Amino acid sequence: MENDKEVLYKGKRYKIIHIYDSGYCEIRNIDNHFTVELALLTDILTILTGTKSLRYKEIL
Repeated sequence: MENDKEVLYKGKRYKIIHIYDSGYCEIRNIDNHFTVELALLTDILTILTGTKSLRYKEIL
């Protein structure tokens, strides 16, 4: 998964800032660019189209 990819986390849209080797990534809220969270890659969904989302393992 690359940086700047749009993802869903806890029902909200985020962009990936950085992916760590530990399986965590920093994500930034689309609506509030000053809000950054640390999330486990297995907890996020990657947005492919407006209605279809996949877990990260299906993308990698």
